[in-house]
Amino acid sequence: MADTIYNYLIEIGIAKEIARIVLPVAQYTEFIWTVNARSLINFISLRNEQNAQYEIQQYAIAIEELFKKTMPISHEAFETSGRLPI
Repeated sequence: MADTIYNYLIEIGIAKEIARIVLPVAQYTEFIWTVNARSLINFISLRNEQNAQYEIQQYAIAIEELFKKTMPISHEAFETSGRLPI
């Protein structure tokens, strides 16, 4: 039912981010994120700290694993620098 209403709202021209209000909280959302290495390092540095909100910290840990796999040289430089934001 919520999906039907969501799709209807999109069809009548409501923006996706607004129409999403009718979806249940447990509904999965898929998004595409583009980011440069400098901004990625900054995000990881700020959000993978003990004082960060638990949920965003877990997200930063997962993103760092992707960073490590896809840009190993940049990740190594990040580690060597003491994990400092740029």
